[in-house]
Amino acid sequence: MPYLDIVEASKHEARSEGGGNHITLTDADFAAGELEDITSGDLVVLDTGLCGVALTDYNEDNGEVVIDITGCHYLPISDVVSICSRIYYDEDSGILHAGNTGDNDVFVGFSLAYDTSYTSAAVDIPVRLWPFGECEA
Repeated sequence: MPYLDIVEASKHEARSEGGGNHITLTDADFAAGELEDITSGDLVVLDTGLCGVALTDYNEDNGEVVIDITGCHYLPISDVVSICSRIYYDEDSGILHAGNTGDNDVFVGFSLAYDTSYTSAAVDIPVRLWPFGECEA
């Protein structure tokens, strides 16, 4: 069974970009209770390396949540970023940061904003999700 990690982000209204960009995750594919904490706006990282942002809260009635795999979403980045910084999810610490610094980093996408205000807390930066895995700069 696959596993997933969740990066908590501010809840927001789902904004669909159209066909082919969404995946429905169901309870049948995951360990019991694993999807239940997902709310819209959370970054969901699958063990396959695929990342997406939840467009819906977990639906208790059908055991599903829908994630967007190619859109642009505001995510909490724990780093100084410039436009087109490569954003990674650190599986060890459970945070998003700029630049690949560890063996357990999963490539998420590219930042679409410049922000040097990072001090000790994560800042919400628009990130363009990249579902195709690592790529050359």
